[in-house]
Amino acid sequence: MSSLIFIIGVELSKMSIKVKSMVFSTLLAAVLLFGLWKLLDTKKTDIRKATPEVEISAQNLLSVLNDGNLAWKDSLNTERIIEVTGHVKETNFINGRITVLLKGSNDSPPYIICDMVSHQRKVVSQLKPNDSVKIKGIFKGYLKDAVFLDCVVTFSQAND
Repeated sequence: MSSLIFIIGVELSKMSIKVKSMVFSTLLAAVLLFGLWKLLDTKKTDIRKATPEVEISAQNLLSVLNDGNLAWKDSLNTERIIEVTGHVKETNFINGRITVLLKGSNDSPPYIICDMVSHQRKVVSQLKPNDSVKIKGIFKGYLKDAVFLDCVVTFSQAND
């Protein structure tokens, strides 16, 4: 009788390993399928065609972020498309990135960092310090400076 229980116990433990591996394999497959679905489902927004959710001047944006102007602060959530009007502090093309820094009313930090999309290289290369611009991009957040990604110039005017 004890040998029968031993044999059943051994069979149950073998089955248990099979069941465990099937459950693990099923869960792993489900997680991989979900990840693949999310990866394929992410649609990149064409910033050029997108309507900005907020239009604001560089000085007002920096004031809101620094001083906490509550009237505007709620509309400045991350991942929103925002169009900023301001003056160019500088442009650079370091490490294959195209970046425009916008300044507020004075020439000191904080700044607005706009990481441009690659097809904006020619437009950005023509910008000079103090030129007036409108730049549209996805607001990513604020620490010392405001950061925007996937930016495009929607208007520029040379200021001498």
